[in-house]
Amino acid sequence: MKRRAAGVFIGVLLSTLTPPAFAQEEKPKNPFWEGNENIGLGLFHSVSLAPFPSLRSGMVTRLPSSLAQNGLELRVTQDWATMLSTQDAWLLDYDVLRSNIGFSWGVTDRLRLDVDLESGSRTSGYLDTFIISFHRTFDLSLGNRRQYSGHSQRIEIQPPDGSPRIVVDEHDQQPFAQSIVATAQYALVRGDEAVPEVSASFSLRRVLSSGDLSLGSPVDVGASLSIAKGFDPVYLYAGGSVSWYGQEDFFGLTLRSLEWSGIFGIEIRPLPWFSITGQYLITSGGVDSLDDLSRPSHEITAGFKWKLGRAYVLETAVLENIINPYNTPDFGVHFSLVIRW
Repeated sequence: MKRRAAGVFIGVLLSTLTPPAFAQEEKPKNPFWEGNENIGLGLFHSVSLAPFPSLRSGMVTRLPSSLAQNGLELRVTQDWATMLSTQDAWLLDYDVLRSNIGFSWGVTDRLRLDVDLESGSRTSGYLDTFIISFHRTFDLSLGNRRQYSGHSQRIEIQPPDGSPRIVVDEHDQQPFAQSIVATAQYALVRGDEAVPEVSASFSLRRVLSSGDLSLGSPVDVGASLSIAKGFDPVYLYAGGSVSWYGQEDFFGLTLRSLEWSGIFGIEIRPLPWFSITGQYLITSGGVDSLDDLSRPSHEITAGFKWKLGRAYVLETAVLENIINPYNTPDFGVHFSLVIRW
């Protein structure tokens, strides 16, 4: 009798401590970064740091998002790159800092609303020290970088119309760009194992501080179309955007009103909390009749993403130029923290 009573007691105790089978298999209703099989931790939230696009940054291709209905997201992003380009018609020697604080709300599983505060400034070339040390360590050619190392920031451009040479140095006002961007993003196609995720966005940008630019439109307009497809543990992303800024001048130099960009990326996620990501960003040139400065910039960003706990993702990456070094930053670093709840 005692043995039977002990068995009953042990059975009751185990049933109390062990959840039902259906509860063990139940998945979180809206798991962060896990709710869409075609989207991993995503590409880096970065913009072009090329000379003219960086003057009015903020309009980016909005890639498909895994943010679920009623989900909230906060992004804090910092990009830092160095620019050195010398030709007969120009000298560009400076560092560019880009900062972004963004907030998103998942209205539904398809609709996402974003608000971003975007700002940028120029500094002297402090990244030169790191670049020179890296080249010397691996016995790489420094080119003309040694000649300009330690110089204060400086921009000289000879306008194609023959007007006086534009000269901007460290005494120029800072920051040179600051704006607020509001975006609505909608999933046109909800993907599955066979069909990719397709997303479209529409953005409005209001300049808060024009800095080096004058004139322009009171409100800038942008739109993007993007696609994502997952082949666990590999995710592929692609998209393009077009933006209109009105008639803007950089110290009398007329900028192109229309800017386009394209982005292509791959994410390899060997572990649920870690991914290796590489992306290629091409952005149209910002002016007419200035040789390489009128041609697209080509920026490669590669790095890692760490999922810290359930709601945090940390991004670290480096940027390198390819194809057109005269209109693309030499080297840069990217950091970002994304929080969801």
